[in-house]
Amino acid sequence: MKRLARVQLLVLDDFALERCSSEETYCLFELVDARERRGIAALVASPNAVNEWDDYIDDASARAALFGRLLSRGQAIELNLVPQKTANRPPVAHSRPRT
Repeated sequence: MKRLARVQLLVLDDFALERCSSEETYCLFELVDARERRGIAALVASPNAVNEWDDYIDDASARAALFGRLLSRGQAIELNLVPQKTANRPPVAHSRPRT
């Protein structure tokens, strides 16, 4: 945990994809809090909008503390991407080795 608190950039990918227990939320809070106190960045990527994160953390006080740390100095950027079907994608060009 101490090592993660000191890396230059911590990337939390697929955040709020599964429910977190109170213990997991507390551990994550401790990590994010330690990084914030040191002024070290974290990047959070989630398939869910920020306003949907509440559904994944049951403990309201732990949730408020964690989100307070993540969002107090951060910037939320929401991308509304339309999934593309693979059939609509242009073919991928493959290079062949010269003989």
